[in-house]
Amino acid sequence: MQIFYETVMALVQARRVRHGNADAGVDLPPVRPDMALSSATALSVAKRISVFVKALLFWKLGQCCFYRCYAVACVLRRRGVPVVLNIGLLEPADRSRVFGHCWLSLNGEPFAERRDPHVLYPVEMGSRQEGVAHWLGSRIGKH
Repeated sequence: MQIFYETVMALVQARRVRHGNADAGVDLPPVRPDMALSSATALSVAKRISVFVKALLFWKLGQCCFYRCYAVACVLRRRGVPVVLNIGLLEPADRSRVFGHCWLSLNGEPFAERRDPHVLYPVEMGSRQEGVAHWLGSRIGKH
């Protein structure tokens, strides 16, 4: 029940982050090393939260990666798992719009992802906040 509560609270905070002051940044809770979950348990928790978030935000049709990753990161970091929230942006060659994706990584590897996001977002731009990394994608389409 505690994980459910933390997930809901993280989703409320994610909405504030996403639709609030852009300069505020993304703040994640610190990692609590005294409560470290095993990798298998962390993956199970991440999958359950992902299912819940996707069901809750079904109408967003593929635009819920930030909410999913933020919620999972908050819950897992409070349980000693040092996941990193990655935010990647890329623009098509015609500059018609910007595409973005969020994913989690653990020990430098994508965590709970079906595909490797580094294919589209190969350039790490660094971070201003602990536990958050920013990535830049190469342009897609005709140049």
